Amino acid sequence: MREADLSRRRGAKSGFPVPQQTTGREVAKPIGVAEAGGFVPALDRLTVRQISYRYLSEEERIDIADLRRGGLSIRGVAAELGRAPSTVPRELRRNSRRDGTYRPFEAHRWAVHRRARRHRRRIDNNPALCELIAELLAQR
Repeated sequence: MREADLSRRRGAKSGFPVPQQTTGREVAKPIGVAEAGGFVPALDRLTVRQISYRYLSEEERIDIADLRRGGLSIRGVAAELGRAPSTVPRELRRNSRRDGTYRPFEAHRWAVHRRARRHRRRIDNNPALCELIAELLAQR
C-alpha cells in the first residue's frame, strides 16, 4: 500500500479528513460520527462522570458535610438526600479523619480509591471453599 493511502486511512480513523492534495490553505476540521465511520471524540477531562446510584456522589458528600455542620440530625440528612438513614452514619464512620472531622472531597477520594482497588474473590482466599465448589460442579 502506498504511503498516501496509509496517511489517508489514518486520517479517517482519527476523525480528521486528509485532503488529496494540500494547497496550503486547507485546514483539517473534525467531522461527525457518521462520516468518520463510528469515530466518537474524546470526552472532556473536566466533566464529572456519573456514577451508579449505589454509591454516594461527591455532591452528596458535600451535602452531608454542610447539613451536619448546620446541625441537622443524621435522619434529617438522610431524608434530605433521599437515602436510607443507615447510609449517612456509615459514610461518616468510613470516611472521617481520625480526629472525627469529615471532609467531603477527601472522603470522595478515599471512597473512589477503595472502589478501584482489586478485590480478591472469596474462592481465591478460601481453599476449602474452592474444593467444595469443585466437588459440587463435578456432581453435575
